[in-house]
Amino acid sequence: MEFIESVEKEAGFDFRGARVLDIGCAYGGFCIEAAKKGVTAYGIDI
Repeated sequence: MEFIESVEKEAGFDFRGARVLDIGCAYGGFCIEAAKKGVTAYGIDI
C-alpha cells in the first residue's frame, strides 16, 4: 500500500510487527493492506 510505504520511507520506520488501530475502517481496506505488510491491524466501524 502506497500510504504505508511512504510513511515508512519518510519516518525511517519499518511497520512489520507493529500494531495499528484503524477507527472508521469501513470495509477494512487499510487493515487488509497493512496485514499484507506484516502489520497486526485492528479495525472498528460502527
